[in-house]
Amino acid sequence: MASGRADGQDQNANATDVMVAPPPEARSSSSRRPSSSMAVATPWLWLPVALSSMLLVLFVVIVNRQQAQAERIGALLGRVRTLEQSRAVERTAVLEQQLRSMLTRLQQLEKDERQLQDQQRQLQSLQAELQLLRGTAGRVMTPLEEPLAPVPTPPRVPRPPADPSASP
Repeated sequence: MASGRADGQDQNANATDVMVAPPPEARSSSSRRPSSSMAVATPWLWLPVALSSMLLVLFVVIVNRQQAQAERIGALLGRVRTLEQSRAVERTAVLEQQLRSMLTRLQQLEKDERQLQDQQRQLQSLQAELQLLRGTAGRVMTPLEEPLAPVPTPPRVPRPPADPSASP
């Protein structure tokens, strides 16, 4: 049993050896692990790399968002230009319609003016003919003085015979 116990103690000793850390002298000579000052310095060495990587990722995200925003702004500007052009076309169409209407009215006024001038010339020629017919070529009659219908002459009333006694 002693041998069994010795085996058991050896096993326990091996288990405790694994759990117990070797003395510092043994660690430095037997393994090449970094010292405690190196272990503390390692996170500080990775910190600038991590920050730089994070800044790079943020920069890429910002650039992508800026590009997407620029594309959206370009699309919106295109829509605004399209709307402005359509409004300008509508305004032009309205102005063109107004111009056509004004042109039609102006042409009608010119036509009416020509007709009025023709009627005035015809009236003047008729007045001149009337004056010639009446024998008053020297006197110019105004339209208000002109009779529209011939003036009727008063009927002639016969005179009563003269009384011989009434004569002196």
